[in-house]
Amino acid sequence: RALDHRDREYGFSDGLRLLVSRGAAPSFDALVREIASASQPGQIYAKIRNLVEALPLPDALPSPQVGNARRLDQTIAIRSLAESWHNCLARYLDDINAGTCAVYLWEDSDLQAACLVRRYGRLGWFLEDAKGPRNVEIESKQLAKIRAAFGEAGIPQYEFITAILSMIQEAETEGRHGRRILMPLADQ
Repeated sequence: RALDHRDREYGFSDGLRLLVSRGAAPSFDALVREIASASQPGQIYAKIRNLVEALPLPDALPSPQVGNARRLDQTIAIRSLAESWHNCLARYLDDINAGTCAVYLWEDSDLQAACLVRRYGRLGWFLEDAKGPRNVEIESKQLAKIRAAFGEAGIPQYEFITAILSMIQEAETEGRHGRRILMPLADQ
């Protein structure tokens, strides 16, 4: 029950399913049982952090083509798109060059969109945002189409992991402030 608000607001269940798909547990039910063995929120956060830290590192970059989107790898192409679309894509160049971020240009007959994909450590690659020229919001039906294509390519939407990321951050914050996160003896 303590996690109900996180599920409604931040997709905790989706995040758990994602952890299972990445190999953190043999099944969703097994993962829930493991997490439910904790008696305090700090223990839950620490268990989730430990599960994420045990995941294998993801492959370098996602596919160069995802649905109707092609990855833009050249700095000049990204700067040109940022300039012609009057948006902030160029500010991501350092992350793109570091291999932690990628920009895709979605093009089909009725839509053009810049799709920002980011790697979140061991959790993998996620579709963080999709916007039209001048950062115009994408109509919900079109956005669903983009999200579905990226999801089919193994790049789920960022909202699936917001609860997980929040819990990891809380576990790390508690650890830095010297609070001991109580774990059952079997887990220590």
